[in-house]
Amino acid sequence: MPGGGLHPPGLRRLPGVAGPRGNPHEFESFRDVARSGARLAVLSGATEIDYARAAGVPDDRLEVVDSQSALFRSVADDRVPVGALTRISLIDVLRRNPGSGLEVTEPVEPQVDGRRIVPGAAFAVRIGENDLLAEFDRELTALQASGEWLRITEPFGFAGINLPPPDLTTAALCGSA
Repeated sequence: MPGGGLHPPGLRRLPGVAGPRGNPHEFESFRDVARSGARLAVLSGATEIDYARAAGVPDDRLEVVDSQSALFRSVADDRVPVGALTRISLIDVLRRNPGSGLEVTEPVEPQVDGRRIVPGAAFAVRIGENDLLAEFDRELTALQASGEWLRITEPFGFAGINLPPPDLTTAALCGSA
């Protein structure tokens, strides 16, 4: 990152798929959506657009929306049968809209060019803030190892699957992009 230093991946931001309760279309991956011929709601600028395209969903079947609420409404109002976004975001919007009749799938493992993508996220600090970065790394690692990170984040929809594997590095993520 120009002008900054990156912390090792702090979490995995896996996509999910939202659709009618019971998943009547049996969508569990971007490839399932591509094979079905269904339209897919995605957030403008989100990585889920790239995942959908890589799975074979053509642009004319993408309903690109400008907000999480618009994505949710597209699916809830049955304009499209399914929407994709980070699973955390979908869980949040469903929590704020009880009784919607929608549900979120288990996390989706995206693939691009036949390779599994690990969508990670990291924290950034200014270059030269080495002490801050080192201390942040120590504290976040301790929080994750102790289980405290999960206790703090679970109310927001995070789960153990969002913890990065110990061998996941920023270099590995950047090399797989």
